[in-house]
Amino acid sequence: MGEFRILRMSLLHGHRSGPTQRPSHHPIDHQTGGVVADLTGQVGLRQGATQWSVGWWIEKITHTKTHHTVLIVDAEWCISAEPGRVKRVRIDSYPSLVVTKIVYKDGEAARVAAAAAAMLGTRYNYAALLIIAADFLLHTHTPHWLAYWVSHNGSVDCSQLCDQAITEGTGRSPFPEEPGLVWPGLFEQYT
Repeated sequence: MGEFRILRMSLLHGHRSGPTQRPSHHPIDHQTGGVVADLTGQVGLRQGATQWSVGWWIEKITHTKTHHTVLIVDAEWCISAEPGRVKRVRIDSYPSLVVTKIVYKDGEAARVAAAAAAMLGTRYNYAALLIIAADFLLHTHTPHWLAYWVSHNGSVDCSQLCDQAITEGTGRSPFPEEPGLVWPGLFEQYT
């Protein structure tokens, strides 16, 4: 995991009123029970997709719990690469997120958030999804030249957005062994 230090944290919105939860503006750190002060630069992981959905297939194919990632830029907003383009989305648009707790050095979290915001409007990288799925389903390894092309073709998927923002903001890649071909479940190691 390189030089990143991590703490376990889960972000859930709302009150404990059964399976349906109403959004709240205060993310809770369930380890300490306190309100989390600043999530800037952290990655939000969406887990537990609806059966047979695209997210469910992503979780099944990659053998992970996570099907989507977002980069949190402040207490209310995140940047998300979704089919079509990268856009700004309210955090409370997601019923629940598991949030990484990467400990950044001075100023890095703000630079990570700025790097993600600079990608707003970028095209979605459908090619990355196909190549990663082929790797998992065919038990192959993508040639380096193809991995490089997928990660430098002017488009990003959700995991690439988070990976690139962290790399640009800190000068360190969270996944140096996976150049550009990252999937949502890789971020689980930072939770």
